[in-house]
Amino acid sequence: MGPGAFSTNLSILNGKNWNKWCMQMRAILGHQEVAEVVEEGFPMLSEKATDAEMVNYKENKKKDCITTFFIHQCVDEVHFEKMAGAATSKEPWQILEKCNEGAEKLKKVSLQTMRHQYELM
Repeated sequence: MGPGAFSTNLSILNGKNWNKWCMQMRAILGHQEVAEVVEEGFPMLSEKATDAEMVNYKENKKKDCITTFFIHQCVDEVHFEKMAGAATSKEPWQILEKCNEGAEKLKKVSLQTMRHQYELM
């Protein structure tokens, strides 16, 4: 196995495991040294790009492809459809955050309501 490779089963985001999936993906993307592409994105090339900017862009594009690959491999069909048209890896990550963090907040509110109702009994 190469230095960037790892042997593990990757979690699949299924709508019920956002927190765990998110932590695992951040660890994997950090290990692969591509996390900053998801978090910050990267600048597009201008028409007058220097050689150094072109080299940097090519490296960032490679990181973006690696990140997109990992995200695509680790989501169920429903989540894949939501992010299928994204141009960079930052876009699907933001889509997944928006979809799943709202669901997590709703679960917490529902749990708090049920706990309060139980305490009133």
